[in-house]
Amino acid sequence: MRRQISRRPQAEADLTDQFVYYLTTGGAELAERFLTAVEAAAERLLETPGIGVKRSFRHPSLQGLRMHPVRGFERHLVFYRERDDGIEIVRVLHGARDIPNVMEE
Repeated sequence: MRRQISRRPQAEADLTDQFVYYLTTGGAELAERFLTAVEAAAERLLETPGIGVKRSFRHPSLQGLRMHPVRGFERHLVFYRERDDGIEIVRVLHGARDIPNVMEE
């Protein structure tokens, strides 16, 4: 069975929001570079899911989450969990945000 990368709807929304931000503030090249870097990070995580740092959150549905920075955009963090068939990306957040509160919304 081929391992897969799945994305929660909120992760897709995070990527869209960040793409639009980079597009309006830095231009199309920067926005595309960001998406390419996130895809590369996701592929690395699929190959070696244990490289991310385990995170603890109070909400039970957030147990087992790991985080990993996006190379070239290290302040952006991919929050994901390992699954039998690959990985599930839950959120992609900037590290300056109040991550515990954002994650538990």
